Amino acid sequence: MESPNSGMRAELRLDSVEEDARYLIDIQSAEHGWQGVAQVAKADGKVEVEFSPEQTAPMPEWVTDWLRSLLRGAWRDQQSSGWPRRITRWRDKVERR
Repeated sequence: MESPNSGMRAELRLDSVEEDARYLIDIQSAEHGWQGVAQVAKADGKVEVEFSPEQTAPMPEWVTDWLRSLLRGAWRDQQSSGWPRRITRWRDKVERR
């Protein structure tokens, strides 16, 4: 995936659906990239996100919150339209005050 000039670009690809949905995560910023896995519980929509320990930079907290929000939306929608095979989003950098 191409790095954005600013903010973050996220691509989540559905890897498997058994009891839970499993997504492979690829996050890119202008400076760094992160890969990980997310599990979404089909029963209650609980999202667990795990990034590879070999990452060169820490994941900003707002990005993890953003991913959880995206996947909770996918969980809500999956009851009527199934799990999305791919979710791609861009978000501008969030400044914490």
